[in-house]
Amino acid sequence: MNISGIEAFASAVSCLLLCILWFGFLKPQRQDAFREELFTLRGRLFVLAADKNISFHDPAYKQLRMFINGLLRFTHRISPLALAVSSAFAAPPQNPYAEWQGSLEKISPQAKKALLDIHEEVFTIFVKYLFAGSIIMWIVFSVFWLGFALKAIAVSAYNSRTPRHVSQVVNSKFSRAIKKRQILERETYCVSDTHDFATA
Repeated sequence: MNISGIEAFASAVSCLLLCILWFGFLKPQRQDAFREELFTLRGRLFVLAADKNISFHDPAYKQLRMFINGLLRFTHRISPLALAVSSAFAAPPQNPYAEWQGSLEKISPQAKKALLDIHEEVFTIFVKYLFAGSIIMWIVFSVFWLGFALKAIAVSAYNSRTPRHVSQVVNSKFSRAIKKRQILERETYCVSDTHDFATA
């Protein structure tokens, strides 16, 4: 087996080990951690209703609890691709978030603030779980970060040039331009003198 074959075999084994590490250990661990956070927030929502701050039958409570239960049920299917496909081809006829916002206007200000806080935390951990675990998003982020870093390095290198250096470069180019012009004028005069001599 030549060196190229060994390198290809090593790359294949490395990819296989990475897949086993991701799908066998890291991804299930991330799903469990995400579900644990959702269970905690759902518990806070239940305590809020148990303390008589809001009714268990209130639409604002029921819709938020249904949203959390949906995330718990479909955690293993959450991905940027699934979100894009569902948004493009399975768009609901109505806006559930707008409907939930309307339900918030019918409860007390204290209960409204508590529900909004829980919803904001749910949405925050959902976005982190959605994008932090996506290989595609990591690649896109890495490309943008690399481009930004290269641009910063180029700007820093350009700004580090002193005015004296820039002046030397300009003067050098100007001197070469003058020399080329003098050579061109000299050749033109020589051709002109030769032509006059031949005519005479």
